[in-house]
Amino acid sequence: MADLSELSIGPDHQDLRQQHQSSLPIQSKSYRTVTQDITSDFFVAASGPSLNTGQLVKDEHFTLFEAVGALEIMDPKMDSGFLTSGECVEHDYNILRELLPEEVIGIMDQMLCFEMTWHMGHPLSQSLFTSAYIDRLLWPDPKTLEQARFERDKTPDLGNELLHLVLRAYCLGLVKTCDFVRRRIMSECYYEEEDFVMSLYHRRLLDDFDVAKISMKIEDAMAYVNQETESINRPLKDALLNRLALRNMLLSAVQLDGFLDHQRGKLWEECLKLLPMLSQTSKLGVPSENSFSMKIQRKLASSVPPRPIVKISIDEALARLSGICQNGRDAYRILDSQAGTRLMVCNIDLWGLTEIVLTYH
Repeated sequence: MADLSELSIGPDHQDLRQQHQSSLPIQSKSYRTVTQDITSDFFVAASGPSLNTGQLVKDEHFTLFEAVGALEIMDPKMDSGFLTSGECVEHDYNILRELLPEEVIGIMDQMLCFEMTWHMGHPLSQSLFTSAYIDRLLWPDPKTLEQARFERDKTPDLGNELLHLVLRAYCLGLVKTCDFVRRRIMSECYYEEEDFVMSLYHRRLLDDFDVAKISMKIEDAMAYVNQETESINRPLKDALLNRLALRNMLLSAVQLDGFLDHQRGKLWEECLKLLPMLSQTSKLGVPSENSFSMKIQRKLASSVPPRPIVKISIDEALARLSGICQNGRDAYRILDSQAGTRLMVCNIDLWGLTEIVLTYH
């Protein structure tokens, strides 16, 4: 058995270590940076006959990545951290402020417009993800449905039901609808990325949450609006109920299971019936432009700086949604066909994708 005492550092070993350390040069703890202005030398070298137009002098380790990175700095079109004079990074908007019924209607209509711009092929970063309410709902990533709320680290304000109950339920249904649409498109054998942008920028669209519970939240919001008689007059109440009912119907129409095919056609038909009233009551809403901002894009996991928000009018959005509902209804009419001679091939533009399907003629 080996003698462990031989492994210890005895007096002789300590002397050798001290002699070795004393022979090393003493390192100074103070550093001094010497700078030299080479601006004039640089311009002389660049303007001389030794460097012609089109020639490039660079270090062998200076690659295209460094070159592009150098161009990004302080360039507002390429630098995601560039701020103009007096501009702050965070979006200055009080998301917990009390909302009027007209403001809730306006925000719902704005979100519907941005939802349709996503179906038109624009990314979520330039549409729905610019909403302060959607951002607070999805980030940090909620682990339960109860965590998916606007206040997160604060106690809910019991006197602000239009925000915490009505608008929250609408946003939950909207996000879950987008989740079903995205998953359905991803399940296809082929889709064109130029027609539909799938990127979520490190966000999740409530994909782990039960659709039935979200639908119940919307129904609870509708029950509250029906019972509220003091702060909401009849026209505003009807407008809110119309939008909540449409959101719940769209959520049922696009969910991946839970309905038979012949029932889905009827759901799309019911959605179509709700659109005229939404169009008539759109003038009651008061838009909240401050609740949408390009600054929120800086919080997304994206390789590009903030891009302009893509906006469409409520009339354009309703026309787009009407086409989606009609195509969704007609796509299931094939089940009512009794003979092959009554089928025709047509193009259905559903969810921004052109598919060839058989429809009832």
